[in-house]
Amino acid sequence: MKHSGTKTARLRGRFSDGLIELSVDDAGKGFDSRRVLLGTALECGCGLFSVRERIGALGGTLTVDSAPGCGTRVTVSVPLLLPAQEPVAQAEAAPSSDVPRIAASDGRSRVLVADDHEFLRQGVVRLLTKQRTLVVVGEAANGRDAVSLARLLRPDVIIMDVRMPVMGGAEATRLILSELPGVIVIGLSAFVDDGFRTEMLDAGAVDLLDKAEAGVRLPARIAECLAGRSTVSGPAVKAR
Repeated sequence: MKHSGTKTARLRGRFSDGLIELSVDDAGKGFDSRRVLLGTALECGCGLFSVRERIGALGGTLTVDSAPGCGTRVTVSVPLLLPAQEPVAQAEAAPSSDVPRIAASDGRSRVLVADDHEFLRQGVVRLLTKQRTLVVVGEAANGRDAVSLARLLRPDVIIMDVRMPVMGGAEATRLILSELPGVIVIGLSAFVDDGFRTEMLDAGAVDLLDKAEAGVRLPARIAECLAGRSTVSGPAVKAR
């Protein structure tokens, strides 16, 4: 009603091949969707960007089909994941002595996810749970809790949001790596400009990824980093 100039819209939903798809369309005044999604329209806010970021964190997609005078259709597609998850430690859920430890004897790499937005954090957890080589052992809602859980759980990989309350991602990364230098920290943020990237890399993170691309890039980046660590830490070759 606010943007389209019409009070009528149609919402459709369907489930197919493990995907939930929702679309909403109207016959309103429409807009230049390409300019909005690219952020080149000065009058635009961050609504569509925010939705796309959250859907990307869930491993889904957002498409917008619109043009001036031609109405608008927005379609969201996300995977429906119902995995049998193992217990996940959460700093805010119990005292440290009660947080479950999960052994890595099955060969999977252990991952800790730190993000203050619960919706996004759960999206990353679901995304990584699909990976057979990974197990999410803990979740943190701020940098201080991430440090505490890292000390307790000794994860192989930490997915670290940059902007969090109490303690930011860069400071948490620096503290964790000072005690656990073998941990792989991958930053994840909606802000990936040079300033934030430099801050995280200087703290010791191996990379900073855009949350909007997490569904596509994050699992592959984790696998790449783990493979690199295995190569470096492999058995030394004796000189002849």
